[in-house]
Amino acid sequence: MAFTTYAELQTAIANWLARDDLTTPIVDFVSLAELKLRRKIRAMDIETTGTLTTVAGTATVAHPTRFIQARSLWIDDYKPLEYRTPDQANFEYEDQQSRPRVYTTTGSNFQFWPIPDGVYTINIIYMAYPEVLSDSNTSNVWLTDLYDGLLYGSLIASAPYIGQDERMATWKSEFAEAIADYVVYDENRRYPKGGVTPRIARRVY
Repeated sequence: MAFTTYAELQTAIANWLARDDLTTPIVDFVSLAELKLRRKIRAMDIETTGTLTTVAGTATVAHPTRFIQARSLWIDDYKPLEYRTPDQANFEYEDQQSRPRVYTTTGSNFQFWPIPDGVYTINIIYMAYPEVLSDSNTSNVWLTDLYDGLLYGSLIASAPYIGQDERMATWKSEFAEAIADYVVYDENRRYPKGGVTPRIARRVY
């Protein structure tokens, strides 16, 4: 059943639906399935790194492209910036200007406190949803590592267009199982068997 390109996925969907007149709607089915995966999946496969650049006297910096969620932010070799809610940060730092120590996210921006007093390069590890599939972008991580979820999600998305299908319950079950399996797969990669061995600090006299 494996398929590796956007075109092969579209063909598979048409075959599963036993329809040869859905060329344009299938594009929408795939887009809806990708949107559902974007909302559900938080995994190593969509982690990436980048940098943000502050402006003196300005608390906000726009999120990176296709941003979903931050994992860690830090400046140079300093300890990671701590997360605060907007209310907490405002109460703690108000209008102070200095090297940022904490951050929050509001709308499509990061907000830093104290407000940056200069230009700082902030390193970031974050999750970003993959570039959507298209004729020019023929593969992405969903198609590489979660093609079963992408297929079943696309089949589920077809229902409003083609009408209720007796196979819908099966597709929903298979979609949920694909997501669950992928979560376990990701956890096993992130946390190797046996877990992390704690390091015991030795006192030096």
